[in-house]
Formats: sequence, C-alpha cells, structure tokens
Amino acid sequence: MRIIMCLLVLLCVCSAHAQDSLQVPKGVVLFKATEEQMEKAKLSLLRELNATTASYQLFNGIAFIGPRLWGRYGTDASASRIQQGDMTIRVPQFTNGRRTGTKEVKGKVLQSPADFKTVWDILLRDLDGKEAKLRLPTADELNYYWSIISFDIKSPVLVIETPGYNVLVDMSGNTAKVYWMEEV
Repeated sequence: MRIIMCLLVLLCVCSAHAQDSLQVPKGVVLFKATEEQMEKAKLSLLRELNATTASYQLFNGIAFIGPRLWGRYGTDASASRIQQGDMTIRVPQFTNGRRTGTKEVKGKVLQSPADFKTVWDILLRDLDGKEAKLRLPTADELNYYWSIISFDIKSPVLVIETPGYNVLVDMSGNTAKVYWMEEV
C-alpha cells in the first residue's frame, strides 16, 4: 500500500511539473492552463486522433490553419476544395537579430464542420493508424507560433507528433476545442 501511495504522489508531482516545465521564451505572453484544462484537452485530442473514436467535436465554429500546415495540407485534393477562409499573415523577417521586413504567407480559416473534418481527416491519414503522441511545445515552437499570431497565447497548447511533422494545437481557454493549428 505504501508503494502505491508513493507512486501516486510521484505521478501528481510529475504531472504538475509537466505544465511548469513549459519554457516560455522572453517576449512571448502565455497564460497557463489549469491541470484540469490540460487533462481535458489531452483526453479530447487523444480521442479525436484515433480514427475509430474521432467524432470531430473539436470544432467550435472557427479554426485557423497556419501557413506551414496549410502549405502542407492545401495541396491535398480534398483540402484544395475548401473555398472560403483564405488569410494572409505578415511574418516578421530577421537577419542577425534585426528585423529586416515582413513576408506574406497564406493560411486558412475553417468556417464549417465539413471543412474542419476535411483537414482533420488529413491529419488522421498522416498518423497512419499510429498512436498519437502529445507533448508541450518547445521554446522555439512557441516563439515561432508567437511570431505569426497577433494575440496572447492562452493554454492549453499542445504539440501532436506525427511520423513526418509536428502540429501545434492551440485549444485556447477551457473549451477544449481547436482554435489554431500550425506545423512546427
């Protein structure tokens, strides 16, 4: 019994440390989620990343697809049929630590459950039946995400590791719904 209690305490400490171990780069504003919000987001994502249990319930009326991920998904035959929601993002460009200008890149704003399902199905296809791995974003991933958005980050923010690339998913606030997705 004593061993079980020790293991439970260790699990709680490690779980609490996982959120605290999120390294937020200087200049990036991130409001951390509660442990309950993080757990809810993880469970929702894991359920939806399994092709047999996916119910496409992570859509909340609008979801942004960042330029890297849209560059990957937008060429897919099914995604290329999404007509509405084109967006242009001005990403700052730096040389030797100094801002040298901006670069315009294209993303997508998903505005219907059908469009969200189309994009989510591409992600499921790319997972190819493998179990999804979730983790906290690295400092570099947060820095990149911060550079393409114009708002403060409200966790839960998690990264889905696929066999060929990683997807940052911002599930802002306590809704456990996808707000923004981007390849990192």
